[in-house]
Amino acid sequence: MERLAHRSRGVRANHLAKAVSYHGNDLLQYVQVEQSTHFLATLRETGVRMQCDRPEKPPPTSVKGRDLRCRVLKFIAQKSDVLFTQQQVAPSSQPSRDNEEEDFHAVMPPLESYMGISDMDQKQHFFQSVQLGDVLVCSVAARQESGLQLSVLCTDGATSKRSIWDVGVKVFCPMSEVMLSSSHEDPFDTYEMKAFVRVVVVKVTLHSEMLVVSMKRESLQRAGRHNVKLVRDTGG
Repeated sequence: MERLAHRSRGVRANHLAKAVSYHGNDLLQYVQVEQSTHFLATLRETGVRMQCDRPEKPPPTSVKGRDLRCRVLKFIAQKSDVLFTQQQVAPSSQPSRDNEEEDFHAVMPPLESYMGISDMDQKQHFFQSVQLGDVLVCSVAARQESGLQLSVLCTDGATSKRSIWDVGVKVFCPMSEVMLSSSHEDPFDTYEMKAFVRVVVVKVTLHSEMLVVSMKRESLQRAGRHNVKLVRDTGG
């Protein structure tokens, strides 16, 4: 009970609304049948419009296609309380990255990797989901006078981690946000090509699918992420 007291769960109604706009009102009807009254009440309290008369994906015409669609919609509806609910962790309970005895493990590929979803759709979903303050693990893809071009390998959140190295997402870290030990240090010598870095998202531009990231601790503090360390961050 003490552990749960530090956590709160909120319905990500906007994400469910996007799913309804893709699959149509049939998904919403399945959700109303499969989900608890508490989940539905919380969903209504958000005030997000869910109706969609013209779904992005037209229903299939074949018997096999309709049967598969029904099973997919039922699965999404049954798992809506997991898929569309965000578990938030208070800053005081976020895990620190200082413990060398931490149980490290591989990051599993996202579910869509097994579903034949195109890289373009996965990339679009990533940019729609990423938020300010999210921590990313990247590798250096290009070095410029203005900053570092980074390839995103995976997200590294307190409650969720997602491998997206194969989608081809690029982010930019301005030179003013690059972590250096001293003003005399050359960033080109410090950050070699393909070097791994850990950064925090400080700007999201959806229409151009552009992310600006930072290596500095101050950016983490502004995002409320006090117990997470970035590359070469030696602050307490």
